[in-house]
Amino acid sequence: MDMVQVRAKVITDETGAISEIPILLTDHGHLEPLVDYLLWRRHDPSIARMRKVVQSVSTLLAYMKVNASCRS
Repeated sequence: MDMVQVRAKVITDETGAISEIPILLTDHGHLEPLVDYLLWRRHDPSIARMRKVVQSVSTLLAYMKVNASCRS
């Protein structure tokens, strides 16, 4: 699965308020649980911390892909 980290503008409600967060795009679209988590925590961490979270998830997904044949 190919992945890329991008910065996205997300509109969450009818007020038109925009949150700009880093997200992870895969072959199958954006990783929605990660977007939900980052939106939920958007007031706590800095953008740099959000990028680290996205990078960590990306590393985990890459690890899972490489080791898919090792499932027990």
